[in-house]
Amino acid sequence: MRPNRFLVFVYWLALMPIVLVRPQTNRNQSRLHWKVAAAGNRSDHGAGVASSSSLSEKPRYIRTQPFTLVTYNAFFLPRVARVVSVGWATLESDAERADWIGSKLVEVNPDFICLMETFNHVARGILVKRLRAANFHVLEELNAEGWISTNAGLTFASRYPVVSWAFEEFEEATMMTSEMMARKGVGFALVNATQPNCTEPAYVCIFLTHVQAEVEGRHTRRMQFLHIQRFVRARVRSIRPARCVVLLAGDFNVNGLLADDSEEYEGMLQALGHPTDLYRMLRPLEIRSEAVTWESQRLDYIFSYPPRIELLTGALEVLNCSVLRGWKLPHGEPASDHHPVALKFQIPVFPDRIHGVGASAPSSAGLNG
Repeated sequence: MRPNRFLVFVYWLALMPIVLVRPQTNRNQSRLHWKVAAAGNRSDHGAGVASSSSLSEKPRYIRTQPFTLVTYNAFFLPRVARVVSVGWATLESDAERADWIGSKLVEVNPDFICLMETFNHVARGILVKRLRAANFHVLEELNAEGWISTNAGLTFASRYPVVSWAFEEFEEATMMTSEMMARKGVGFALVNATQPNCTEPAYVCIFLTHVQAEVEGRHTRRMQFLHIQRFVRARVRSIRPARCVVLLAGDFNVNGLLADDSEEYEGMLQALGHPTDLYRMLRPLEIRSEAVTWESQRLDYIFSYPPRIELLTGALEVLNCSVLRGWKLPHGEPASDHHPVALKFQIPVFPDRIHGVGASAPSSAGLNG
């Protein structure tokens, strides 16, 4: 007996379902691409998107080699403040600590370094000398010292050329505290991190800051967070049309441990414009002992601003974000009162979007003002 053609067709469909994905249009081609894959090969657990292994066309993007960013409060207080707070005995150790920290950073070999509390110009000079000897591009001081005040204590270093940089001082600090003596603010560095084997440029836009300390400084901190958000938006908009990965790192003086003061933590994220806390993203159930960056609190962060049309920020693929421990001098003393935080990430590069480095280099006009 001849088989019923309709039943055969239905049986064939049951064995080999076909997943049709929305047609994608390439900017350089007018034809439509249909992705067809067996349902058993889908990598998204039923979302209806075919896995790249099942496609004959080339991948939509390639990845750069991994980058590493380290943010660290080095605890190089101004000489007068150092004497008042800890005495003459440890003042002499600043040079030793600076030399050790510089050597350790060269050993770890991150691509980007954000340093806070580099107020002491002697200690800072020793550390910077180590970094420059290892061929880092260094922005030693992002702002100048005042007549009776220090600078912001921010230092930036990069393995890649710095295209442009800027700094903006905070508009307010809590009265009658040591914060009034520090001209704190937020710094910015645009780095060309294009890889030799990539046809599309890769730019990283890094912001670094050290905000108001003191328990009574909550209102001031919030004002400074709002200031940071305005500064980030203004700077990122000024470098269009290039897309950049946008990161914000530093000592925010807000405890982000899960079991502690979540109210100020959530307020900080809101005031900053809802960036992604990369440590929290990777460790939603944190181990307290591994998350602490200062005494019993988590004060040091690395944030990313997610892709947004109005900011033209680019995407990044986070590989790891962790607190580095064990940074101690040979005789056992901690190198600083903070622990460094390290981020490892890659940048998805879309070859079909930009056809040359020169044509897509961001404008530096107005960035150094």
